[in-house]
Amino acid sequence: TSNRVIAGHGGVPMSITGSEANALTHRQRLLSCAIMTTISTVLNDDPCLNVRLDGQVCQKIVIVLDTQLRMPDDANVFDTAEKVIVMHSCRDQQRIQCVQDRGGDCIFIPSSPEGLDLSRVLSQLGEMGFHSLWLECGGRALQQFFRVGGVAEFWLYVANKIEHDAWPLSFVTQPSLPVGRFKDVQMLGDDALFILELEKSPEA
Repeated sequence: TSNRVIAGHGGVPMSITGSEANALTHRQRLLSCAIMTTISTVLNDDPCLNVRLDGQVCQKIVIVLDTQLRMPDDANVFDTAEKVIVMHSCRDQQRIQCVQDRGGDCIFIPSSPEGLDLSRVLSQLGEMGFHSLWLECGGRALQQFFRVGGVAEFWLYVANKIEHDAWPLSFVTQPSLPVGRFKDVQMLGDDALFILELEKSPEA
């Protein structure tokens, strides 16, 4: 995000990681074809989602999953991204026009009561040439990606400064992680990084 924070309870921003973990995140953003997030993250954090390393700033393509097309026209990503692509299932032409007026692209994706059809999302992006996505989202969206087999690696930062009761509820109350194996464990200053290589979901 723009200041290395995420949203905690009630959408209140809270800092979670130190400079070393933050730098690694920005390196992974740089290596990805695009950065994907959700409208909840945009509304709660208003992140920049660009790359900031060694005093340099690099723009990336940002993909926002936004079923009802609630994307605000003053969101930071419109100014900080190389391109904003909003994937939605809204037929309101006025909302679509608002995104397009800010230079964004709108792509219609069928949805269900649970949200966008993520299998269709990933298929569409693959056809567009996106084969490596860096996903930054909340726990509920992450669980949906787990179910469709849309996550190859899960990077879990364990921040020394977060108290247990400050963890967002979505990570505590949702089902456990899918089956996988630990690929790597790294210490990044006071923080720890666990990289889990996931097996394909039966639903994939």
